[in-house]
Amino acid sequence: ELQAKETGRLISEFLRSLDETRRMMFIRRYWYMDPIADVAKKFGMKESRVKTTLYRIRQELAAYLKDEGVDL
Repeated sequence: ELQAKETGRLISEFLRSLDETRRMMFIRRYWYMDPIADVAKKFGMKESRVKTTLYRIRQELAAYLKDEGVDL
């Protein structure tokens, strides 16, 4: 449980480091489970751009967690 709380804190810290658009895209997709098409529409982007952006954010998050010592 302690490790889960620490991981949650690190994820929150990472998300706060993102610009607002990228942070809100991530939250809309993975917290609210919005479909890619809805996220794209909300942010005025093509679906392919949303997919690429979310992929890059996930890669950055994984690298950040690894640097912080979290085993994935």
